[in-house]
Order: sequence, then structure tokens, then C-alpha cells
Amino acid sequence: MKIFEKANALLGASKVISFLDALCGADRAIQKLGAFGTWSQPKVEEGPFSFDIRDGRHPIIEASQRSFVPNSLSLGRAKKRILLLTGPNMAGKSTLMRQTGLILILAQVGLRVPAESCELSPARGFYSRMGSSDKILLGDSTFMVEMKEMALLLREANENSFVLMDEVGRGTSTKDGLALAKAFLEYFAESMPALTLFATHYHELAPFSEDFENVLNASMSIKEWKGELIFLRKLIPEAASSSYGLHVAKLAGIHAKILNRARCFHNQKTLEKDDLALSELPLFSKPIPLVQSALLKEDLDSKWEARIKDINLDELSPKEAWLLLESWKMGSDATQEDGEYEKRANSSGNLAAFKEEV
Repeated sequence: MKIFEKANALLGASKVISFLDALCGADRAIQKLGAFGTWSQPKVEEGPFSFDIRDGRHPIIEASQRSFVPNSLSLGRAKKRILLLTGPNMAGKSTLMRQTGLILILAQVGLRVPAESCELSPARGFYSRMGSSDKILLGDSTFMVEMKEMALLLREANENSFVLMDEVGRGTSTKDGLALAKAFLEYFAESMPALTLFATHYHELAPFSEDFENVLNASMSIKEWKGELIFLRKLIPEAASSSYGLHVAKLAGIHAKILNRARCFHNQKTLEKDDLALSELPLFSKPIPLVQSALLKEDLDSKWEARIKDINLDELSPKEAWLLLESWKMGSDATQEDGEYEKRANSSGNLAAFKEEV
């Protein structure tokens, strides 16, 4: 009877104790994770939501791999409020988004964060549209789930919210998906000033976003070396030029025959009724005929191998190499005229002068 009379007080005390237990457990975990990198106490200030993270890291990945490439990110302290993050799979876009959200939540709880420093004015809400899943028992497809999550986000988020959007529009056709992605980006840039990380494979969004002064274009740095991709995991303030989907497919182990055929489709110049008029195309643009994969591998590889072997690298300047690649791009067929172009350019040692001559 006495316990029943004190039920509300006991429930209140147990709630406080459970919070203290959770915070103590989190602090003990942070002490262990501190062996892999710096954890700093965040500086929290009053004001509109903003943050400045220096050399932030993802603690779970860091602990499992025993190393991590840190990245810095600042939004809301200047005009930039949206980070448009382009680039291929495996480059680290989703990791950067998740680690930023984790750091901000830990900071607002009052715990130390995996970063050299963190300054922020607290957010009033956290929203995310990440991952790919369906709700088959409810009759919702993957794309329907994606759109419902976006609808909820658009209804509730405001200028003091933190928003994570990953690959919006990927669950439908490329044309529809790109159109939706552009509309969402435009809406956030013009009507929804939430601090937003917007990751996408649609690198076509980069030039579209240039009209909005509050959008920052960025990508995860990668390098191509001997036809392979090297992921540097470093955030750089420039848009990606490609999604490198074929490179990632190769890393996954897709058969070379299929990849060669995919490259053929990828390079094919085709026009639909709604595409550019012929008068708007460069004179050298022409459809690349489809060929059998075996012929593509045997004929093209041998032609290009011979052409590359004929180049004298000791006498070729960086500028001449660039012009040589440009000449190949303008005429991809291994014609006698192209071969003569390269031969004379190499022998003269001045590709630029030769190009002006012809």
C-alpha cells in the first residue's frame, strides 16, 4: 500500500536513474574508444542552428578498422546551408553523413565527440531519408517508403532542423528520379533553410545547384590509377564528374565481358525525341555502333595498345599529353589519319603547334 502511494515518485526517480545509467554507460564506451582517436568536449552556444566540426570521425568504423580519415564540415555559419555531396559508391558519402549526425547528437546530449573540436548551436530536430527498404506487408514498395519519408520530412523540418538525404529518387526511372531530386534540392535551397546534407549519384545536380548561393558542392576525393579507383575518403569542395558505376561494378567482381558491353552502352550516343536537336550537337558527335563484346575486346584493345606504345613518354609534355587525349576523344576510331596525327606529333615534340598547323 505504501509503495502504491509513492508510485509516481518512484517512477520519477527510476527515470532519472535510467538516464544517469545510460549517460555513464556512454561515457565508459567513449573512454574505450578514446584509444583510437581524440574525443573532445563540444562548445555549445545559443542561437540559430549551426555547427563547425573539425576533423570529425565515425567511431564505430574507426574502432573496427583501427584507422580513419577525418573530415571537417561547417554549415550555417555563413551563407552555405546545404552540402550537395556527389560521387561514386564506396567513396564515403554515407559515412560522412552518418558521422556528422552522430557527432551532433552526442554534442547535444552533452557527451564528448570524435573530433578535434566541435562548436554548435543546437538543432531542434533531426530528420533522415537514408537506406533502401520496403514495407511489403503494408503494400509499400521501396520507392513508396522513400516518398513517404520525404513527405514527413517536408512537413515537419524547419530552419532549426538537421536533415540527411541520401540518394533521393533512386527507386524509379532515371528521368523521374532526377526530376524529383532537382525539385527537392530547389525547394530546400529556396523554401526550407534547414541545414542539409544531400548525397546523390545524380552528378547532373551540380551544375543545376550553381544558381543557389546557399548550396555548397562537394565530393569525396578519388583518384584513377591504371584504370582502377583509389578512394581517398577526403571531403573536397568540388563536385564529382562521374558516378563511376562501372568501376564499382568491376570492384564487386562483375565479369569483364559484361563490363565491356556496359561500356559500349555507356558510350553510345543516342537521341530521343525530347533530346537536343541535331543543330545543337558538335559536328564530331556521332553514334557509336554496338559491337559484339568479343570483337570489342579483341579489336579495340589491340588498336589502342598499339597507339599507346607508339608514344614517346620521355618527350611528351603534360600539355601535349592532354592534347593527344583530346584528339582521341574527337575521333575515337583508329583511322590512318589519326595515326599519322600522333606519329607527326610525337616526332615533332610539339603537339600544340602541329594541331594549329592542321
